[in-house]
Amino acid sequence: MLSKIRENLSSWVVGLLIVLVAIPLIFMGLGDYQTPSNSHVVSINGQNITNSKIEQEVYQYKQALSKNYGGSIPPIYTDQFIKKITVEYIIRTTLVDQMSRDSGLVFHKQSILNDLYNTSAFKDNGVFNKNLYKSQLYRLNVTPEIYESYVYQKGISEQLKKSITDTSILTKSEIKDLTSNRFQERVINYKILSKSRIKNNLVISDDDLLEYYTSNMQNFLDSSSAVFNYIEISKDSIFKTISISDDEIKEEYDKRLKDGMYSGTKKFKISHISVSKNKDGTSIHKKLHTDLLNGKSFEQASIDYEVSEESKSNKGYMGEFLLEDLPAHFKSAIYDLDVGDISEPFEYQNKFHIVSIKSITEGKITKFEGVRKEIRNEILNDIAAKMFFDKIDQVNEIIYTGDNGISYLSDILKVKVNKSTRVNKDSGIGIFKFNHVRNDLFKDDILFNNKLSQPIFIDDNRFLVAQIDKYYEERQLSFDESKPIIKKLVLDTKANEILISTSEDLRDNLNAGIDKIDSSFKTFTGSIDSKKLDENLKNIFFNSNPTIGFQLRTMQTGDFIIFNIQSISKIAEAKKDENYMDFINFSKNTYSESDFDRVFKIYRNNSVIEVDEKTIYRD
Repeated sequence: MLSKIRENLSSWVVGLLIVLVAIPLIFMGLGDYQTPSNSHVVSINGQNITNSKIEQEVYQYKQALSKNYGGSIPPIYTDQFIKKITVEYIIRTTLVDQMSRDSGLVFHKQSILNDLYNTSAFKDNGVFNKNLYKSQLYRLNVTPEIYESYVYQKGISEQLKKSITDTSILTKSEIKDLTSNRFQERVINYKILSKSRIKNNLVISDDDLLEYYTSNMQNFLDSSSAVFNYIEISKDSIFKTISISDDEIKEEYDKRLKDGMYSGTKKFKISHISVSKNKDGTSIHKKLHTDLLNGKSFEQASIDYEVSEESKSNKGYMGEFLLEDLPAHFKSAIYDLDVGDISEPFEYQNKFHIVSIKSITEGKITKFEGVRKEIRNEILNDIAAKMFFDKIDQVNEIIYTGDNGISYLSDILKVKVNKSTRVNKDSGIGIFKFNHVRNDLFKDDILFNNKLSQPIFIDDNRFLVAQIDKYYEERQLSFDESKPIIKKLVLDTKANEILISTSEDLRDNLNAGIDKIDSSFKTFTGSIDSKKLDENLKNIFFNSNPTIGFQLRTMQTGDFIIFNIQSISKIAEAKKDENYMDFINFSKNTYSESDFDRVFKIYRNNSVIEVDEKTIYRD
């Protein structure tokens, strides 16, 4: 089925990076590192990863970083740093994959399809679009096969985490200790020193402002700017020009119905029998399996053999189920069976299980009218996407083949030419407010050689092509033009200096006993759930060390606060209200996450991991 998503997808797409699933996309294909080659640089429990694979992942990471940061990778991302985090991520993900396989977990193709269909980045007007899917991956230099491997890896990892975290528990003693700390009450003395009050009392002379201007003239430049003529092409405008007949929609419906797309969810009647392990680990499951293959019924086997109590009472019949409602081990065993086939024995919860499909009830067929609008939108989106990509190809061809101007392009594409307001490298309005748009426009060929820009993607569905109309050189701002900005800067700097000095002196004097708490201080008594204080103050008061006397903090407003924690009272028993239940759930989730980390560390410590650092990190 996955191949159906990819067939007939357009390969014509040009554009900027758009973030699909954030940075993890750069590590796609982690479920397929096994290779017969001996030229590996990392080995994880015998699973080999080649140096070329490492280099491929590093290259993809650099490509993503370059596009995210407008073509310039920050200095912190050195080659060594990128390689280290790439290797570490590959090791962790491969170990999780191995843990999942050892636990018998699976992630079926239908689950991968569901993930693709429900990813917003692949949808047009709420409907999955095959062309958009291909183009989004194309822009990241990623194939659908690699992306689907990533989806598989993510799904199998989540299954493993869930299988561990769902079994985590908190004891009564742990809950009591946690809630006693969580719902504690504190008595706080505090005083806020207002920055705005200090600024209001400051007087700054023109001489002070002029001195600042003279010393910092390089900071008061009017950046170079430009006005552009441009055309804009959008997929939505193309969409509105397309019409489609009911016959075409019905034809697509019939095709999908034939492929089983609208046949509904199947129900499976399942025969099942299970037998326990003996103390020495042996079992009768092999002999039982042979008898079932030779024609013995599950009901008769439940009578003839010493099977589990459940199998005995159900006479070898499990019931009727949707496939997705079954545990992973059962889904895996049933998935590839036809009616009447007998599965291989599989181990689950300390028993051996054998299953067979008695019958399959087809789901209710979705009628044409129920999906007519959805199919219409999908077809229109497909057509619009292809036409949109064709426009990109056409624009590139025109730009490539000669010195054509924006008017010529406008006539060919039958779209109007717009004129921008004045735009500089750091700011603009409308579609020019986006950094990547301005970065692509402020290039020498466009500014000084009167060249057309390449197509610049505003978002997934729009791009523009621009040409310079007028360019304005950078110039020095006069003192009078700069004065309002300078006054604000100087006032802010001087107010900060006075505020810091005053606050630090008061804090130190209070801690030395020179000053005492007076009427300018306020007192707060309560827990972190109190409605008397804003969240900023509560975060300060309940995330500070209670043992170090008077403390000084900067608030989000720019004001300073001086406070001390006078006392802490822990409650004997918390009120079991909504806050209590939220905290218990949070604690359980946190505890279960630590459980997963602990299990992972044990698995990693017992694994054989070999890294050829000399080869990987060589210059």
